[in-house]
Amino acid sequence: METQPFNPALDAHLIALGYVRTRHEDSWEDDGNAESGPHLIDGPAYDEYVGPDEYVFACKSGVLDREPRNIAFEKWCDQQQGSVE
Repeated sequence: METQPFNPALDAHLIALGYVRTRHEDSWEDDGNAESGPHLIDGPAYDEYVGPDEYVFACKSGVLDREPRNIAFEKWCDQQQGSVE
């Protein structure tokens, strides 16, 4: 079942431009201890859009961040995952 985007207008715009959306569900973990007290890591659910030259991250409150893509690094990572040592 497809999840609904957090921001349908943004979703329609980015999809029309060729971006691909991936939903990342919320995940919370308390990695604190008795000395440090609570320490929450990770966070709320968000949509990640991958475009030709950037990533866009959006959640219920709006656009969280935009980051440029490093295509050369992504290709290198794909090659590393394909190699067996």
